[in-house]
Order: sequence, then structure tokens, then C-alpha cells
Amino acid sequence: MGDLIDAYSLLDVGLIFALAFGIYKKSRAAAVVMFLYYALSKILIMAQTGQPSGLLVTLIFLYYFARAALGTFDYHKTLKAAQAAKR
Repeated sequence: MGDLIDAYSLLDVGLIFALAFGIYKKSRAAAVVMFLYYALSKILIMAQTGQPSGLLVTLIFLYYFARAALGTFDYHKTLKAAQAAKR
């Protein structure tokens, strides 16, 4: 079991958890970083293994990460417009 958990794995889990929490709090930066982090990690994995394993699932996740990022930008745009309408 000790071979499965190393410092990099714990850092990876911590980073993903922090970014997911940031997306939950509607952070634009967290959503964009999550998209980029996932895309880059998959590119590195595919480059190391030499095969595009899990390509369909990767594309599905990237689609939803992109939608999450766009959603945070739309949320902040709508919030800004609502605050401007109250003034």
C-alpha cells in the first residue's frame, strides 16, 4: 500500500480538492486552472505511455471542465449586471 501513495499523489489530490472547492465557490481562476491542469496532466501521461488511453473519457472531462469555467465567467457577469441594476 505504501507504494501506491507518495508525496506527488497527495499533492495531486490536495490540488484537485482545492481547485474543486474554488469552483464550488465560483472562482474563475480555479476553474481555468483546473481545466489547464487536467489537460496538461493528460497530455503528459499520453506522452509518457505513448498511447492515447482513455481519450473519450478525457474529452468528456475536458468538456465539463470548460463548461464549468464558462459558467463561472457567466455567473460573475450576471452578478455584476445585477449589482449595476440595483444602483
